[in-house]
Amino acid sequence: MDFRFSPITEVDACAVAAWRYDGPYAAENHPADQVDDTVRLMLDPTTRYCAVRDERGDLVGYCCFGPDARVPVRSTPPEHGSR
Repeated sequence: MDFRFSPITEVDACAVAAWRYDGPYAAENHPADQVDDTVRLMLDPTTRYCAVRDERGDLVGYCCFGPDARVPVRSTPPEHGSR
């Protein structure tokens, strides 16, 4: 299956913000009282959110390539055996 990535639109961001997950994935739910803030964040070009579409053009996911998606890097590796 092929996927296409494109900058997220307001319609896509609103749809994504309404998605709800169960069980351990519930941590990914966007708070209902913060939908406007979530959509505004996703539409900010500096955050680089993308919509992911399948071969039929259906919205199947989203991702972020901006600062929110970056994992902090330690400047020095931890010492082996340290507690």
